[in-house]
Amino acid sequence: MNYFQIWGIGFILTLSLSLSAQQVPDTGYVAHWNHPPYAMGEGPVVGVDGAHNNFHKLNAGFRAFGNVAEAGGFRVVSVDESFTEESLSDLDILVIANPLHASNLGNWQLPCPSAFTAFEIKAVDRWVKNGGRLILIADHMPFGGAAYDLGMNFGIEWENGFASIESGGFGDLFTDHFAPFTNADSINSIRTFTGSAMSSNRADVYPIIILSEGTLNLPTIAWNFDSLNTAKPLAGYYQGCWTRAEKGIVVCLGEAAGLTSQLVGPEEYPVGISTPRVGGNLGFIQDMLISLAPENDDFMEALGWLRYREKTTKVGDIPFRFQVIDWQRQPDGHIMLSGEIIGSAVSFEENEEDYFVVEVGPMESDDPNYDDRFSRWRQVSEFTFSREPIVYPD
Repeated sequence: MNYFQIWGIGFILTLSLSLSAQQVPDTGYVAHWNHPPYAMGEGPVVGVDGAHNNFHKLNAGFRAFGNVAEAGGFRVVSVDESFTEESLSDLDILVIANPLHASNLGNWQLPCPSAFTAFEIKAVDRWVKNGGRLILIADHMPFGGAAYDLGMNFGIEWENGFASIESGGFGDLFTDHFAPFTNADSINSIRTFTGSAMSSNRADVYPIIILSEGTLNLPTIAWNFDSLNTAKPLAGYYQGCWTRAEKGIVVCLGEAAGLTSQLVGPEEYPVGISTPRVGGNLGFIQDMLISLAPENDDFMEALGWLRYREKTTKVGDIPFRFQVIDWQRQPDGHIMLSGEIIGSAVSFEENEEDYFVVEVGPMESDDPNYDDRFSRWRQVSEFTFSREPIVYPD
């Protein structure tokens, strides 16, 4: 597992998990939402891919992920046919976890061709650009190779290897990362289990997890590090990132086990979101699903704007940050955000009024090419401060 830090959020690596180890899906995992976003069965439709030799399918390794989504009111279905305009038409969110080309079944070695045909990639591309939300998850080799072509379609290049602390081994990795699309203030830590890495040279691809010290191992045979053909520094690679594609959103993640729950070995040790002291994996999944729901697109943008501001704004000479506690959409399309000011020695009105409320609204521009994500929102009202947190009624 990898340990990362985002403004108080940790990502932890404490063991390496071979997908070839004895493991069964934790189908009985029960997910709890403090405030389910939708009534049962009335939320957006989440389709989990099961048509591409996936190691994780809805009714197999990814059942716990489905349980989380269903407990929040999302409608979860298995997508068991090739991707076409018709097969994707009823989906709001498409989740692809560890796809695999048929030639790599039981044969985890190079070459690792794409799990998707060119026709399917075009179908997914059109679906996303028309407003679809894609979550593409590819673990260590051979899954990075299977996802490579689909990721590259959106400007994200997967490395078909293993993220590790040292050549041939696994350990802790520490870094900062930035996740504006998820309300990560509520998450203390999250664990990932080995996984892959990715990169992009596009300015509109935003990191979720940035890897730092370590080695990217690229063996010719999975888990056989005596067959290494390449090993290079891991620093600067992503283990998660996201981007926009016209009306849609693409999230790419380089590790799958931390997004579900499995029972490993004869003792059925829980691995994933059910791992003891796992941290914020469940909250990460919940926030990601809420943020990717089509009707919450404006909240995602507003929260991204606020988080960008906190990286560039100071109170006097003292850096500070906003911790969002609640938000409410207004009839005019504006967003009211409330939360707490966090920062050493920051004081408002005798150091007692440390909670804030601010209203933001979309920035209007006559430029048809105007699409600066961090300038798309503007501050509508002055920050107001109080001694008590403000939580909006449901």
